Amino acid sequence: MQKVNKRNFIIAMTCIFLVIISAVMTLSVAIFGGTDKIDIMIISKSNDMKIDFWRSLKGGMQDACDEYGYEFNYKAPANEGDIKGQRLLIEEALISKPDIVLLAAVDYKAINDDVKKLLDAGIYVLTFDSGISLEHDNLIGFVGINNYQTANDLSKFASEKLHSKNAIIIGHEQGSKTARERVDGFNDGLKLSGVNVNSNNIKYSESGEGKTYIEDARAKTLAMLKADKDVDVIFATNEMVAIGSQMAVKDLMNEPSDRNVSVIGFDGSKRQVIDLESGVCDYLAVQRAFKIGYSAVSNAVDNYLKGKTVGNLYIDVAIIDKTNMYDRENQEILFPI
Repeated sequence: MQKVNKRNFIIAMTCIFLVIISAVMTLSVAIFGGTDKIDIMIISKSNDMKIDFWRSLKGGMQDACDEYGYEFNYKAPANEGDIKGQRLLIEEALISKPDIVLLAAVDYKAINDDVKKLLDAGIYVLTFDSGISLEHDNLIGFVGINNYQTANDLSKFASEKLHSKNAIIIGHEQGSKTARERVDGFNDGLKLSGVNVNSNNIKYSESGEGKTYIEDARAKTLAMLKADKDVDVIFATNEMVAIGSQMAVKDLMNEPSDRNVSVIGFDGSKRQVIDLESGVCDYLAVQRAFKIGYSAVSNAVDNYLKGKTVGNLYIDVAIIDKTNMYDRENQEILFPI
């Protein structure tokens, strides 16, 4: 009799356990959805994995998709200024109708109507790295850094640490919201500090016709330096134009001159770090690209399932110079595994 009761007890407990597991699984599906039910399409600005920022950001997105169990579908136009190419990718999304489109806009105005079509089709849209104009900001979220504020903060290093009197600004892609916000943030900060930025000393780099962004930034920066011999600080808005600007400073150093020109740039590629160490560059605003990519995917999925936009999720930036570049935290940011 005792054996029967023991056997019945084991059977009852097993049944209860199976019921609990079934309930938990059912609840999980109801709350989070099945991992095979969400289709994500990533439309980036660049697929150039020679650029440290995009390689790290793409890696973060890949990791997040792997963790969630979603297919990694990353697409980008031929170059960062290819509006037509990005429009074609958006048209592709309108045909395939993914649940979520993650978008880094090549131009903050030119693709507004295309984004509106995605929203009208019921596709959840989240921008990362570079957003679009304010027209649809209340309808979609953004994950990246606060470009204007970061650049504004960097202007204080130019005025207070480097004691700049006359600066030039070299931006990447005039149509990019990222570039414009950084240019405006730095310029506005300098004006408040009384530092001069001549309108002729604000240029945007372009690619095409056999020129790369780096080569164009180098040529334009050097031309501005030669045209205005009072310039003492260069502000560069991303990895490519920063490298180009640093090359222009080296070109200037090879000429007979006693000028001392400082560079403040965004991002932290190996070439930038070498120039930081050697003194060609003075400050780097290094984005946590992997974190931006990972957070874009994870927040889009979480908020899509909850039926709401993410709003603006700003990822912090590390300001690195020669005095703190060997700090353990900054080494991990500059040289992520």
